Amino acid sequence: MQLKGLIITKRAEEWLQKSHSMRILHLFDNSCNLVNAQDEVLSLVTAVIGSGPFSIVVDDFNRYLFNLHMPITINNRDQKLLIGNIEVDFSQAARWQSQPDWKQLRSLQLCKLPAPQMLSSEIEVYLTNLCTGIETADSSKIRDSVFHLAGRGSGLTPTGDDILMGVIYGLWVWRPDVELIRLICDTAVTRTTTLSAAFLKAAANGEATIHWHDFVNAKPNAIQNILNIGHTSGTDTLAGFTHICQTLIRLYNNQNSCDLCSS
Repeated sequence: MQLKGLIITKRAEEWLQKSHSMRILHLFDNSCNLVNAQDEVLSLVTAVIGSGPFSIVVDDFNRYLFNLHMPITINNRDQKLLIGNIEVDFSQAARWQSQPDWKQLRSLQLCKLPAPQMLSSEIEVYLTNLCTGIETADSSKIRDSVFHLAGRGSGLTPTGDDILMGVIYGLWVWRPDVELIRLICDTAVTRTTTLSAAFLKAAANGEATIHWHDFVNAKPNAIQNILNIGHTSGTDTLAGFTHICQTLIRLYNNQNSCDLCSS
């Protein structure tokens, strides 16, 4: 069977170039996650899932043709990924830029976002502490808050991680401080699942799924599509984003006011 790669990201291309020992990590109805010896993930997804930071969108997919023990090889000369007897031809796949222009969201009115869902009391405390740590540039408070959020909750991308991704996205909009973002990411990735760590690393590089691109680009129904991601992943990520944006917008406006007063 041959699958045709339609869309590919730079991160996926790099995975294919450097991976030598690989296995199937997860199988779902519309996706298959592969992992290499460095615990880096490549996702084969259908258009139902859409483009992501480490994905190849393929034209067809049948999970029942796969099994977790299939051998995997890569033929980079012919640009083909072989999973058992299934061939994924990515030679004609279009490159997708996985980093949206986050600053476009600086015109966003937070009042137009849905109110964040109720979080558990523990997560609420750590998220509040994280926002305070970011506001006061307290690296110790930031590290401690992330330490307690990372991996907290169930699922392949636990609630705490989804919230941290939303916080990172908010930082890219209002305060793209690479060192701060890296502190959050480095603290979190060793405490969570392989898939969640992959998403956090991509977020730390400003990369996001197509749903967040649509949000940045003000596409119709973009917010609802984010909320529909996973069981609670989308709502959790949006909650983290909304909380940190409330803090960062206040800081941004205060800074601008000070600049005007001193000019």
